[in-house]
Amino acid sequence: MSKIYFYDELDTGRELNVLLLSHNVFWPELQRINHYYKNFNLTVYGGSTLYLERTKQPINYDFDLILFYSSNYYEKKELLKLKEIAFDISEEKKKRVTIGYSYIIPTKMVEKVKLVSFKDCVETEETTYGIQCFNPRDLLEMTLVAHDTLENQKKLIKK
Repeated sequence: MSKIYFYDELDTGRELNVLLLSHNVFWPELQRINHYYKNFNLTVYGGSTLYLERTKQPINYDFDLILFYSSNYYEKKELLKLKEIAFDISEEKKKRVTIGYSYIIPTKMVEKVKLVSFKDCVETEETTYGIQCFNPRDLLEMTLVAHDTLENQKKLIKK
């Protein structure tokens, strides 16, 4: 594994709570990271918010990052449900929660990524493109960088 931002963060002891919603073929790479780092807490479900609604297990909603890695097209209802979850966590835990939502643009067959972050009842959203051969680890990296950038901007404004 190459050293990148989120590995550096984990190596310094930072704790990350991540929810991944994707097809199970994409789980192993992040699960390996989850097994290696005790401070990386990964919860995985299938590629739809319906899996969260149908689960019989209690879900500890304390995520810092919510990743939705899709090989499908954009679905507004999925993103709205994720926004509800992120907003509720942000309000209850008084912390920033950031969503990374990747999907395919049908006319171009290219990955597009929506990054949505909540803190103090404020929603910030940006849209970008994934890199070639984009995968859930890349989505994690991109989402964490956006999350920390927004958090650091907030701290600079308060000073």
